[in-house]
Amino acid sequence: MPDMIRFSEPCRQFRGFQVTDLLTSHGALIGGLLVTCIITAGTPGPNNFIVLTARLSDTMAAALRVYLGVCIGFPVMVLVVSLIVAHYGEAIIDQLTIIKYLGIGFLLYLAVRLFLAAPSELSGRTGTAPGFIFAFLFQWTNPKAWAMASSTAVIAGPELFFLPALIYQIVIFPCVGAWFWFGDLLKRRILGTPYERYLNRALAVLLALSVLMMI
Repeated sequence: MPDMIRFSEPCRQFRGFQVTDLLTSHGALIGGLLVTCIITAGTPGPNNFIVLTARLSDTMAAALRVYLGVCIGFPVMVLVVSLIVAHYGEAIIDQLTIIKYLGIGFLLYLAVRLFLAAPSELSGRTGTAPGFIFAFLFQWTNPKAWAMASSTAVIAGPELFFLPALIYQIVIFPCVGAWFWFGDLLKRRILGTPYERYLNRALAVLLALSVLMMI
């Protein structure tokens, strides 16, 4: 019973907040979180590369499902992580590192496959994009997502546990959408040309570097 009361405390605090109170008393914190969320959501990382390659390798509709899976799944993950941190404290993050390293191994495997892929393996086929459910659940094995979720949860603190997820939900659509548009541009300009193999390898190296930076 004490644990249940403790876990429900952030939810009661959330219901008691007014928007005007947030803006007046936590304006600097909100501004700092906004900048942090925009930078982390828009810079290279596994989520953006999955959306980019989905647009390169499949139809618009299939790539949109991946895009929505990322844009909905990641803020949900941030909210859950923020609740866990608010309840158990920052130390709980260290106990979940095994998930992070499993995700690193999986993403490095994808980077190797992309580096070795022939041009014909990236273009001319449909049904290769992973889909909405994969992109939604992938957040829990994404090392960058774990770093983003845990760091913003710590910054916000237990009283404002909901704030990182709210801000990410707002900024992630345009930030990841820029990578979706970039994938569409590359598909129209590079696929089917001699430069396609170089594109595969450049994306693979960037994906691997973005993952290794999380170790």
